[in-house]
Parts: sequence; C-alpha cells; structure tokens
Amino acid sequence: MSLFTNKKDKTAGKPLTKAPKIFSPTNIDGRKTVSGAGFSPLELERAGLTEQKAEELGLRIDRDRCSALGSNVLLLQRLVEKI
Repeated sequence: MSLFTNKKDKTAGKPLTKAPKIFSPTNIDGRKTVSGAGFSPLELERAGLTEQKAEELGLRIDRDRCSALGSNVLLLQRLVEKI
C-alpha cells in the first residue's frame, strides 16, 4: 500500500491536486505514536518545498520545530514527485 493513498481511494491513478492526509508509521517498540503538529521549515527546505507551496498543498507547518527527520524529508520528496 502506498503512503499517499487510502484503500478506499477511487482516484489512485489520477494526478493529485491537493496533498493527501499523511499518516505516520507505527513505532516498532510499541510506544504510542503522537501525531505531529506539522512539518518543520527545515524539512520543507530540504525536500525542495517553500512554505507557501506547502500551504497550498494543505500540509501543516510547525514553525516552532527546528529539527529535520530524514523520514519526513523522504516522505515530502515522494509527495513532490507525485505532484
């Protein structure tokens, strides 16, 4: 299953016009996962997105975060490739 589509999604082959809802993977060690407030500006920058473009796509931006997780950057890069 793709990270960007839902099983019930009937538009799997159509081009994306708005970013789909992104779910984080479950932790391997059994800890609870907490949905984040959004992507950090550094993650957006490393993925080649501007904050304005991310907002147009419907992505949340957490301007208080200053870290960048590699998995989030890869997820954003895959999203940019699909759009």
